[in-house]
Amino acid sequence: MTATPPKEELIKTEAKNVSRYDFDLDKQRAQDKPRDGKSSPFTLNEWAEIFLGLDDIRRKRSVADVARQLRLHLLPFFSEMLLTEINREP
Repeated sequence: MTATPPKEELIKTEAKNVSRYDFDLDKQRAQDKPRDGKSSPFTLNEWAEIFLGLDDIRRKRSVADVARQLRLHLLPFFSEMLLTEINREP
């Protein structure tokens, strides 16, 4: 059994094509969903921005220390690495 669309759907698609409908723009809009970190992992740089913006973290007295550790020690080396790639062993 083939997965061809019904005849009515094909006619509608052809009509859109004749009227120069921008299918690529429609596809791009469908892909522009906010990242949740599950379907595509965050880099450490992206995660650090989200992490420091969380309410629970901002309320801590040590938030300045955590931000300093991220900025001075972690981000210079790991900022563009994916979180899933960072581990203890080289």
